[in-house]
Order: sequence, then structure tokens, then C-alpha cells
Amino acid sequence: MRKGHRRRRPDDYRAQEEFWGERGYRPLKGLVTTFEWKEIGDEQPTDHTMQFWIGEL
Repeated sequence: MRKGHRRRRPDDYRAQEEFWGERGYRPLKGLVTTFEWKEIGDEQPTDHTMQFWIGEL
């Protein structure tokens, strides 16, 4: 759920939607959580929203 361009992404970055979608998973609408951590180069930790995904077993 990152917003905008990320300078730390590798050149061959593959979006998580593509990766997980090919494996039969989909985002579970409305089920998100927030974790806080300090990004490389930042002085303060910031909130990061994490999307839960679901798939058939």
C-alpha cells in the first residue's frame, strides 16, 4: 500500500498485486493494519499501512 515512487525499489521490482494475484490471492477489502517503523534515512518512525490478502486453501 505504498504511495508514490520508492527510490529504494530495485530496477526489476514487481508489484505485489501481480505477484500474489498470480498465486490466487486477493486483497481482503477493509482488512488493514498499521505498523510503525523507521525508514532508512528517516529520523523518526512513521506509520505504514499493511493490506491483508486472502486465498483459497
